[in-house]
Amino acid sequence: MTTTTIKSNLHQMIDELDDKKILEAIYTLLKSKITTKSKTYTVSKEELDAIDAGIKDIEADKVYTYKQVREKIRHKHNI
Repeated sequence: MTTTTIKSNLHQMIDELDDKKILEAIYTLLKSKITTKSKTYTVSKEELDAIDAGIKDIEADKVYTYKQVREKIRHKHNI
């Protein structure tokens, strides 16, 4: 697949997405790849895998609210 085709496909997929969390994850990933005058950050395969896993969790509704996490921690640590 050519770079032009990949870009075109990405544009189309992003235009069709309505899930804000997934769009934010994509935005964060792409933003981290932009070279600035001070540094360049390359996302590792492990980081990409973690992002993919997170997106799959979001799509499967395997997420917790802040309140749920706080309660789980309090319960686990008796605080």
